[in-house]
Amino acid sequence: MDDVEILKFTRGNTYDTELQLAFFTRLSGELQKLNFINKHSDLEFAILFSGKGFKDTTAIKFNAKWLREENLLIYMIDLLVLGGVITNYSLNSLIEKHFKIKDVATQRYNFQPHLKPDNYKEIDSIVEQLILELSVDEDLHRTLMTTIIKKANNNIRSKK
Repeated sequence: MDDVEILKFTRGNTYDTELQLAFFTRLSGELQKLNFINKHSDLEFAILFSGKGFKDTTAIKFNAKWLREENLLIYMIDLLVLGGVITNYSLNSLIEKHFKIKDVATQRYNFQPHLKPDNYKEIDSIVEQLILELSVDEDLHRTLMTTIIKKANNNIRSKK
């Protein structure tokens, strides 16, 4: 996964939240289009993964369901950890909580360290392509996500 290193998802000791949001919004759309996951809000998916990584708590209820082999989701998330996109903090329990997948550690053990799950190349291809697309103009994607965040914050304030 050399392409994962093209983008740096951190700024010093903190994560580049705007770039993460852009990546996960695009990843969500692509996963839905290819029927890896059911229809859901792309931004909901992105918020779940933004910041330090998978979030234990979020104001948004994540109800999406993974439709393909469970070990492909686990592989994809592990790939994102290896690429520095997210951290591995409480990863197994968060996958189990948000995606309702049981025995994540056992499933991970069945394909690591030398074995990869069947169809892993599909996940590699999706992640590599999105990272290449984002790397073409990182600042444009950051600006777009910053604008979306500002609009969302303004909407929240106006409802109070």
